[in-house]
Amino acid sequence: GPGRGDARLHLGGGPGGAPDADGARYVEFLSMLVGDLHRARLEVEHAAFELAERYEEINLLYTTSEIFGRTVTLEEAAARILEEIADTVGAGRAALLVHDRGTDTLQVVTSIGFDPKDAAPVSVKDPNSISARVFRDQRAVVLDPGPSDRLAEFSRQDSLLSVPILWTNPGLQPLPLGVVNLSGRRSGLPFSSGDEKLVTAIATQIGTAIQINRLVRSSLNQQRLQQEMELANDLQMKLLPKTSQFLPEADIAARVVPADSVGGDFYHLFRLGDGKTGVMIGDVASHGYRAALIMALVMSAASIHAQTTADPQEMVAAILATIAEEL
Repeated sequence: GPGRGDARLHLGGGPGGAPDADGARYVEFLSMLVGDLHRARLEVEHAAFELAERYEEINLLYTTSEIFGRTVTLEEAAARILEEIADTVGAGRAALLVHDRGTDTLQVVTSIGFDPKDAAPVSVKDPNSISARVFRDQRAVVLDPGPSDRLAEFSRQDSLLSVPILWTNPGLQPLPLGVVNLSGRRSGLPFSSGDEKLVTAIATQIGTAIQINRLVRSSLNQQRLQQEMELANDLQMKLLPKTSQFLPEADIAARVVPADSVGGDFYHLFRLGDGKTGVMIGDVASHGYRAALIMALVMSAASIHAQTTADPQEMVAAILATIAEEL
């Protein structure tokens, strides 16, 4: 037929070209047969078109899953995935920007076509930044050729595709984590809705990987901090003198329980001679690391001055003079 959706059947007939009774039956039968065959052909063509359109997406999704499964670091995975995305859509320049919560900026972690060190961080509040707008709105943008004021977004000579990286969790609002930018398309054609859909699917995978990586790092940091605090507590307790060392002159019992892992509560014991034992009890204001450091400083000064005087008032005055500048 002349059109993709048309199908025509021509049969010769009797006088004037009209089919006779038998011919009419043939026409009815053949028209049904040809109609069914034509519909089947259209369905096959449509299925083939859909499969071809989704093949790249399926292949890229499989590739990125494999990369995340094999690589050790997120940075390495991001670099390899960006290469796969750029190769699939034919982009000569690409960048993956991740949100830094401390500075509230988007920073290039890996790129193609330029050195990421040359890309300045982009404030997420920048009203002129394409990446910042995509991050804030959580919506992909396809732009025609035009100038750009951000190195991370390139000096565009052709179309630019910018897609947000989101972490989606059922029941919660999507959490924006970064942006993927693509430009410099080798074909010279603008990015299509299919390209946008494909990169969006990959960006979701990247977002999940980033969030998992952050949660793992946070857990490891918390575990490391807990171990360090336990070590600090053990070291602080070892600074306190053992009460058994003052027998038989004095029978002493002592217990220190910091509010946190470490703190400023302490006691100190001194042999003053003539069977005398000096006892000092201290409480540094506040608690935590700062109080623990001051406590160690006071105990060190007390150990020195206890050797030169047995008078409590003189010793406290000497300690104060020693640590006044530090406090």
